[in-house]
Amino acid sequence: MACPPRYIDERLASISRAGDWNAPIGLQHGFRRLHSVSWDRPMPVSTRTLSPRLRYHTDAYEFVFEALRHTQQSLQRRVRPRDVDAEVVESHVTGGELLFGIRDLALQQFGLMARSVFAWWGITCTEDFGRIVFELVEEGRMRKTDRDQLSDFYEVFDFDEALDQAYSPRTDFAPQP
Repeated sequence: MACPPRYIDERLASISRAGDWNAPIGLQHGFRRLHSVSWDRPMPVSTRTLSPRLRYHTDAYEFVFEALRHTQQSLQRRVRPRDVDAEVVESHVTGGELLFGIRDLALQQFGLMARSVFAWWGITCTEDFGRIVFELVEEGRMRKTDRDQLSDFYEVFDFDEALDQAYSPRTDFAPQP
């Protein structure tokens, strides 16, 4: 099961077909006018390079860090800050382990809305989480071992089965009759 085409690609194609680039943003698509754009102002030019554009919503990147900590705690993998090599070995989590930690944390935090939250963030399959992880590795915010590969995240589970069908609401905190 490969990821479906990105919604943004389809949306950009529809914008280019609409044609009227001088209309305010909301009116290009027939939406109610929320604000207008001033097209007569020149865009600022800067010699600074902007931060790289993120592929997914920023909350998705934060969630991956939370899920990593959650997974390390549930697998009882501790980090020893003094010895960097030992830290990598003791705290390392494989792609599959991280994905199941992501699933568990998503069901705890979002319940049946987990799949909708992921869709809002632009995540439609497990390989999207792999892309997030490897983007963070490239930025130096996460580490990987030589054995870690993006393919570790491909088709690990189906969101429908893992997030919707596997969900069972907690009843341990409900009042007893």
